Formats: sequence, structure tokens, C-alpha cells
Amino acid sequence: MRKDGNQSKPVPVWFILAHDRSLLIQTGRRSWIARRVGRGSPVILWIDKRDGPALIGNAEISKDPELTKQIVKDYPRKYLLARLGFHRPRQERFDAGEILAIEITPIRDLPDGFAAKPGSRAPSISETGPPDDRPPPRAQGIARAQLANLLSASRFVLAALWLVAFLSGNRGQMILGSIALAAAASDFVDGRIARWMGHANGVGKWLDALGDIVFILTALSSEALAGTIPIYLPVLIACSFAQYVVDSVAISHSSAPVKSRLGHWGGVINFALVLVLSCTPSALLPARLVRQVSPLLALFYIAAILERALNYLPFRAIRCDKRGKRDCAWRCNI
Repeated sequence: MRKDGNQSKPVPVWFILAHDRSLLIQTGRRSWIARRVGRGSPVILWIDKRDGPALIGNAEISKDPELTKQIVKDYPRKYLLARLGFHRPRQERFDAGEILAIEITPIRDLPDGFAAKPGSRAPSISETGPPDDRPPPRAQGIARAQLANLLSASRFVLAALWLVAFLSGNRGQMILGSIALAAAASDFVDGRIARWMGHANGVGKWLDALGDIVFILTALSSEALAGTIPIYLPVLIACSFAQYVVDSVAISHSSAPVKSRLGHWGGVINFALVLVLSCTPSALLPARLVRQVSPLLALFYIAAILERALNYLPFRAIRCDKRGKRDCAWRCNI
């Protein structure tokens, strides 16, 4: 929770169960989790997915060597990526203070369907907490409340403008470059506006992702048909997005897209490709360089697909604990 008692933005973390049924996680010494726990903030935890079973509890930074040893031992047993060496906690990093062990003691369950709403009032840690006498937030107009979604939806319009300009032969840097810059700017600010206005939700995140992929595939497919880049680049991007949707909806059963580290950087690279190809003539060095590094880009997209696929292989089955909640074999949100 934030200092003002409102919910902060949830982030995915791995966790294990301690012998006393408390939850153990590890985090960086300078992370927001460490800062907030260090000042005594309660913790809201969602199991398995952002709209999954939720609980609230107390958290503290622990220097108990037995707990750090348990994290070091159990993370690789539970998570495939940790066993392969990715984000694997090591005892020497605990000893050096680079990462911290945090012990979370559950206090009570939150109501079914309780969802994260960054910026909104957080629930009380006790069921009989003091009433919230703060005045309700000022009512917002529909257009203002949906500003972020309108920015995301604008990329569908920009994709149509790109296609019209490309098919009509108006492929100059002034036209296509302006469209690409407008799309990149809308993608940069829509999420920030949604979080600032307290309207970050699953619908908006899916609209953001769909706006991105429609614009990116429209632009790069046009460039591929013109022979500027190999056709396998937009094909791999489409495959990666299809996996992204299946993973989020069918496997993780999440109401919001489930991101990955390489997938995030893939989105940055996608917009960088469109900007380079639209703002520079094909005869200049940047455009020629894109064609030369296309095989490396293809390997990156394949690696992003494999990274997500590795999460489909947990080392042990999901089981239930005494609270009737699932011991997440994937990740949770805190």
C-alpha cells in the first residue's frame, strides 16, 4: 500500500510457504516492495492471477538465515525458470544485502472478486477497521474517464490511415513518419494516463494490446510486401501475440494480459522498427541495417515465445493449502 492508504500497482512475484504457513518472497533492496514493507505497510496478495483469491496481511523484512536458506532451496524446486538460473535467489546475495527476504503473515481473506484498483482506497487489515470518511472522488466526465482508452483506440484509426497511404503510393517520410510517431506517442502515454486517473483495468489493457498489434502488423506487413523487410518478421510477431492471448486467457485465466520480460522488450522493438522504416528512406543506413539484422530479430522473437512457453512446465502440481487457496505454481501479484 502507498503512504496515503491507497492501493499501489500490483507486481508479479514468486513465493513459497514457510513451515508456519506464512508466505516468503524475495525482492531487491531498493524495490518499492522493500521500501513499503520497511515502513510497515500491509500487503494485499492475489494468488495465481490478478483477479484470483485475495488476502491481506502484515509483512516484515526478515534476516532469519533459516528463511533465506528455505527461499534459496525451494524456489528452484517450485519454479522452472529458477531451476534454469533465471531470477534464482542466491545465499551470497542475501548475505551481501543485495536482495531481501520478506515474510508475509496472512490476516484475513478479502471478498471474492476483489480486484486491484491502483489509486483507490485499500481495505482495512481488520474486518472492523475505522470507516473511510474521506470524501468521494470528484465525478469525471465520460470523455475524461475514457481518455486512455480513446488513445489506445486511436491506433486502429492510425493503422487504417497507414494502409490507405501505403496503398495509394503516399509513402513519404512526412506522412508515414507522422503516423508512426503519433502511434508511438499514444502507446507511451495511454497507460500512464489510465494509472494516473485510476482507470487501469483489464478492458483498457486488452484495448492497448490490440491497438498495438493491429498497428504494428499493418505497418510491418506493408513493409514486408514492399520488400523492405523479410515477411517472417511480421509472421513471428503475429505468432508471439497469439501465444500472448492464449497464455493470458486460456492458461492463466486472467482478465488482463499476462506480460513477460522479453515480450515487453519485443513491443519496444516493434515500434522502433516501424519508426526507423517510416522515418528514413530505404536507401539510407538505418533502413539497410534493419534488413541486415532481421535474422537476429527473428531469433529474439523466437526466444520470447520460448520464454513464455517455459512457464507452462511447473515442477509440481498446484495444491490447496489450509486456507482453501491455491499454492501458486506460477506467480502471484502483490
